[in-house]
Amino acid sequence: MKAGFDESAIQFKIKMKYLIIILFAVSTISCKKDADMAPNGATPSFTYQSPLFSKWILNSNESKAKINYEIVLDLKNEKNEKGNFILNGKSSINFYSAEFVVNDKKITISNILSTEIAGDSKATSFENDYIKRLSEVESFSIDQGMLTLNGKNQKMIFKVSN
Repeated sequence: MKAGFDESAIQFKIKMKYLIIILFAVSTISCKKDADMAPNGATPSFTYQSPLFSKWILNSNESKAKINYEIVLDLKNEKNEKGNFILNGKSSINFYSAEFVVNDKKITISNILSTEIAGDSKATSFENDYIKRLSEVESFSIDQGMLTLNGKNQKMIFKVSN
């Protein structure tokens, strides 16, 4: 008789442990602040599942001239210690990183850092122009797997990387 009581007491303790774990998980998930669930005042249409957070390859710009380099822009769904999202990539010669802030369809890219690998003059000129353009981006749009970064009198169009 006593062995049966101990067995049911053990089963009860196991059930209680599972219940406590489930309650803890539910309370942790449901207690997130609104600020943790959407970046920098973003509208409900822009969530952490946004396709913006992808790896992109520069396809063209407003001149429609052929891009002779594989330019990579990787917009991360990660924040730095300042609370800004981070990006990194590869330009015509160097690797770069920066931080960015998104508010609806507005985007501000700042604190661009780059490695200092030497390259030929054409590649260096292209890279300097690209980094300057990146720092002047004001807004973005995504349509059919293409990211367009817009600035004053400029546009850079990226395709999603496979």
